Amino acid sequence: MSTATHRRIRIGIDTGGTFTDVVAFDEDAGTITTTKTPSTPSNPADGFINGVDKVLEILGATGEDVTAVSHGTTVATNQLLEAKLDPLGFITTKGYEFVLEIARQAVPDGYGNSYFWVKPERIVPADLVKTVGGRMDFEGNEVRPFDEEAPARSPAGSRRRASTPSA
Repeated sequence: MSTATHRRIRIGIDTGGTFTDVVAFDEDAGTITTTKTPSTPSNPADGFINGVDKVLEILGATGEDVTAVSHGTTVATNQLLEAKLDPLGFITTKGYEFVLEIARQAVPDGYGNSYFWVKPERIVPADLVKTVGGRMDFEGNEVRPFDEEAPARSPAGSRRRASTPSA
């Protein structure tokens, strides 16, 4: 049985369109190490793994020293902001099909200026929004069973699938 002591390193990764940014926090030393590696659009997992390998090499650490990994990406956000998306569908829980239309989370300058604010166009047209049954509570317990087949059963679901490559 090995009695080797492992370091405690947390890693955060942001996969972007050009670079994959990596931040490692050594919990014991209290130090932060950052690095970049080229992103790999053909297989983003390669850029992710290359980033982890690179930061661990800088730290002289191994995978056994890693206690947590957090990953985020700006690739989809950038495509959305640059209007480079194929037609997009949206699948959500039944009862939440208008969440994109309501879009109240961020009104510029608060609600005092909302009279002049023009809500941007929906990123997904209402006719490309599909709902599924099912519900989880705040603790992750199933309240209503998830219905995986609901979108496929709807007449619109099968008709839209060919013209909407992304959901």
